[in-house]
Amino acid sequence: MVGLSKENTQCIICGSSDYDTLYTSLPDYLMNDFSIQASYVRCKVCGLIYQKRDDSIDLSVFYPNDYEPYITEDYINNLSRPQRFLFHYGIQKRKRLVEKFKASGNILDIGCSTGIFLLEMQKTNKWNCFGVEPNAYAASIGRDLDLRIYNSKLEETSFPEAYFDVVTMWDVLEHVINPKNIISEINRILRDDGVLVVRLPNYDSLDAKLFGQFWAGFDPPRHLFVFNHSTLSNLFRQCGFEIIYKTTNVGAFPTFLLSFRFLITSNPQKFHLLGYLYHYLSKPIFRVILSPLFFMIGFLSLGPSLVVVAKKAYDRNSKN
Repeated sequence: MVGLSKENTQCIICGSSDYDTLYTSLPDYLMNDFSIQASYVRCKVCGLIYQKRDDSIDLSVFYPNDYEPYITEDYINNLSRPQRFLFHYGIQKRKRLVEKFKASGNILDIGCSTGIFLLEMQKTNKWNCFGVEPNAYAASIGRDLDLRIYNSKLEETSFPEAYFDVVTMWDVLEHVINPKNIISEINRILRDDGVLVVRLPNYDSLDAKLFGQFWAGFDPPRHLFVFNHSTLSNLFRQCGFEIIYKTTNVGAFPTFLLSFRFLITSNPQKFHLLGYLYHYLSKPIFRVILSPLFFMIGFLSLGPSLVVVAKKAYDRNSKN
């Protein structure tokens, strides 16, 4: 068994060592590895949820080359036509969100995986695209597409100060060892009028309440932190940012399906009938049919993913 739980860490936001235990000994549902034992606690003072873990464990072993987010062009091309449409729709949705706040400039995607988002941004010739990806395999795929991807962590890349107009993190912040350090570094490399765009799991979501330990927002052992709007706002404020836009009306149906899959994976024999339901729900037609329901969930700020756009706090205050 790989034990990831030990007495460790103060809360990175408020420094408190007081916590309540949420879950213990959670396996890796995504990779179907039940030798993992990950535990999550919640800070009694500020509410931040974090994983208790052994600092000596090399976290890179939990990101093998077949890790699902390492998407290749071959994978996309092998999707059905409706699935390809939905995939590209999601990437276009990210692009439209960025360009709602910035029309062009230098853009950095942190944890860019194989560079699919950057490839879309680069097509317009309005963006000077950069990516940072610590996994060598994923970074090499993006480089083969002639993308400028650094195979490193952000803190090791040493970008110039105030260089980027936009920095994005799509489902990445929850994976990093110290979110406070990385947001502070983003503040350094972002221009005064630049924007930071982050998407991450939303613990205030209906899915989190419905699925509990099987909620995809935990994704043990890869998700080291689980935020809601309150704890994310506190973190950003400490690092010199203020949130100027937020929504949970993103990615609701795919995330619901992933949580549903985690539930089935936990005990395939017990939930074998749910496996048939999962098979049918995975068809694109059901995503269309159920879209009004998931739109309403997102509209009520109960969606499983939270997207925020932030600016440097002092920049906005200086205009008053």
